[in-house]
Amino acid sequence: MKLLLIRHGQTAWNREQVFRGGTDIGLDETGREQARLLAERLKLSGVARIYSGPLSRARQTAQAIADACGREVSVDPGLDDMRFGLWEGMAHTEVAEKHPDEYQVWRTEPWKVRIPGGSTLDEVGDRAWSALQALTLESGERDVVAVVTHRVVLKLLALRMLGLGPEGFWKVKLSPCSLSVFEWDGDGFVMQSFNDTCHLAGMGEQPHDF
Repeated sequence: MKLLLIRHGQTAWNREQVFRGGTDIGLDETGREQARLLAERLKLSGVARIYSGPLSRARQTAQAIADACGREVSVDPGLDDMRFGLWEGMAHTEVAEKHPDEYQVWRTEPWKVRIPGGSTLDEVGDRAWSALQALTLESGERDVVAVVTHRVVLKLLALRMLGLGPEGFWKVKLSPCSLSVFEWDGDGFVMQSFNDTCHLAGMGEQPHDF
């Protein structure tokens, strides 16, 4: 089985470096074009199943792929984004100014943080890992499966598939509408590519990691 891990396209809050979490903000014009270009790339990839988190930015990206591949999108709440609680809707600069101690921990040891009203990396990782295990059981041995979700979720899934913990959270980068490919070899997942954005090359400067 081949697993395509896809981060949703850009939103206005990505561009403005604002914490999103459970706020249901959709793709902006750039994000919609990113999704279209990725969908065109995957059109002949043999995608058999497409799973998405429930928020609009993930579902819109997944639907573009589904339309290109002639498939349907299955929405899985286990692929939902991390909740940033009090920080949602605030720019990184604002959080750093108003909550400097907590923000410093987030930027250095994020697995130790529980933002007021939010979730932890362990909670998000456990939820997403359970969802991934369930959807892989639904899929055939040779299926190509697309999973469209969020940066935090994808980082945690990738680290677990590589046998690593959340301590590696800031050691991996995932740009908006990036594609990462893992393959199941019978014993575990093997990474084939990571944070691939070559389908966005015609758009000029690559999207940033927010």
